[in-house]
Amino acid sequence: MRFLITAAVLAVPILDIASLIAVGARIGIGPTIAAVILSGFAGGILMRAQGFTLFQQARAALAAGRFPAREVFDGACVLAGGALLMLPGFVSDVLGLLLLAPPVRGLLRRLIGAAALRSGRFEVFTVGPDGIRRPPGTAPTIEGEYHHVEETPPLIPPPAEPENDSPGSRPASGRSPWQQP
Repeated sequence: MRFLITAAVLAVPILDIASLIAVGARIGIGPTIAAVILSGFAGGILMRAQGFTLFQQARAALAAGRFPAREVFDGACVLAGGALLMLPGFVSDVLGLLLLAPPVRGLLRRLIGAAALRSGRFEVFTVGPDGIRRPPGTAPTIEGEYHHVEETPPLIPPPAEPENDSPGSRPASGRSPWQQP
């Protein structure tokens, strides 16, 4: 796998140079340079527009309490696609346009996910509110016992007697102002 990635990284610039030479020989140097500059601007514009949309989707996923894994992957593809469009060359432009296409990103996401699961290095699981990992789609088991609890009315303490024995603290009858008549 590493060999394929290394070969692709080395092959794309070589194929870009060859495509520039072939297109330049066929349509001329001026239109070829104009096409390269136009594709660079288009890459920047497309990357910005799709990046903003993906940012909004990621915010919505986070607000819903879901980790935005799909949006992060799509964002990385949009970033790579925009960067490839900004590079001079027509092979990198085609690859960049492919990465900017949502159906291609979905196919790539499924292929990478299947390869990761086949490798055995990754496993799919969910983490419940109790922090335990479970296979997807399984709910946590909640165990407990039921006890009936009777509610008792709250105890209200009687009002406290004033501690002051001054002449103005009690009425003339000698009774406490807190006692009922």
